[in-house]
Formats: sequence, structure tokens, C-alpha cells
Amino acid sequence: MINKCIMNNSKTIKTCDFTTDCPKRRTNKQCKYCYVEASRSIGFNAKKVIDRIEYKGEVLRMTKPTIEKLNNVGGLRLFSFGDYVKEDSFIDIYRMLLDCRTKGLKVKVITKVVEFIDDFYSDFHDVFSIIHLSIDNVGDGVDHDIARMYRMTYEKVIIRSVILNDEDMEVLEPLSDILTFNHANIKIEGKQCINYKLYPKKFNALKEEYKNKTCCITGSCASCTIKCGTCNT
Repeated sequence: MINKCIMNNSKTIKTCDFTTDCPKRRTNKQCKYCYVEASRSIGFNAKKVIDRIEYKGEVLRMTKPTIEKLNNVGGLRLFSFGDYVKEDSFIDIYRMLLDCRTKGLKVKVITKVVEFIDDFYSDFHDVFSIIHLSIDNVGDGVDHDIARMYRMTYEKVIIRSVILNDEDMEVLEPLSDILTFNHANIKIEGKQCINYKLYPKKFNALKEEYKNKTCCITGSCASCTIKCGTCNT
């Protein structure tokens, strides 16, 4: 059971969540390919729905080596199990970002809630290393035109796409700064979904062709060369 907002993570070193829920799920419109919901459906305790996880000053207790390690991979990952739910987490996020500024800790964000940018970008531009707006080709992510508008408006905002099959690649790759290839056994009615990890020859070829924009080529942020796109900002 999650009982603290900052947790260890084998890929990103640490992640930060103030809820394991998201606005889309609360309106019964959760993403069809949601990894968290898929894990939840098979009983993973870590993914149980928690409305609010309080911030208790964890950043202030981080050691200098931990902060340096995180900053070397683009910062602390915000939103892994959930997303921005303003009514439950605005104050916690604000306090956390203030402490990140105090400690010199950068924050990298992946979100489908553009209101997060509206609420925090101007006050904490210096704290963010990068903010990804997540899009897809099934209508569950940020609207493509809105994502492009935010990318044009905010220096540290880029577009991240979820690739569920080769057709998605044709549509989304030209729009995207970062590509995330599906690596789970997902079924969506009326749409073919490929678990690219099951097709290593195809996956390796794609990773090589798009090595400057593919997430998780190595499986670890520490050994990744693109660092969520921060190397290009």
C-alpha cells in the first residue's frame, strides 16, 4: 500500500505521486491502455486507489548525493501512479515544488492534465526540467492541437506519444518529441495493440531508428541518453 508521496522506482530512481487516481478515471473515462488500471485489475496492492497522499516534507530530508543522482536523470519524476487532481493535491504539489527549489532538486513531469501547466509553470519554471504532455491515437490523451499549442507557448513543454501499433507510429511520430512503445498485453476493442517487447527484432529496429526520441531504450533513466528530452532543452 502506498503511504508516502515519494517512493523508490527501479527505472526512474524515485517517483512522486499525491494520488493514485486521475481526473479521467474519476469520470469513468480512464485511458484504455492504462498500465496502472491494468495492474489494479489483477490485484496489485500498490495500485489501490488513494485519493490523497499528503506531502510531509520528504524533499527537505533528501541527501545531496540523492539529489545529484536524480538531477542527473532529469530530476524527480512527478506522476507515475496517478495524475494531477487539483482539488486534492494543489497545496501538496505547491509545497513540494517550493522545497525542490530550496534543495536544488529538478522535477520532470508526465501529465495529461494541461491545467497543471496553467497552475504551476509560471511560478516554478526554474524547478521544472521538462514537462511532457501525453498524446495517443485513441482519443484518451491530450488533444493534439492543444498539446502543440502548449509546446509552442512554454519552453519546457514537449509532446510524448503512446504507440500502440505501427499505424499509431505513422500518425504520432511526426508530432512527438518522445515515443513510448507499448510494452504490455493490452486489448482495446476494434484496435490492434502490439506488445513491442514480444517482437524484439521490430522493436530494436524502431529503437535504433528513433534513438533520439524513444523512451526507455535501456530500461533505466540512469543509462538513458535522451533523459526525457532534457538533453535537447
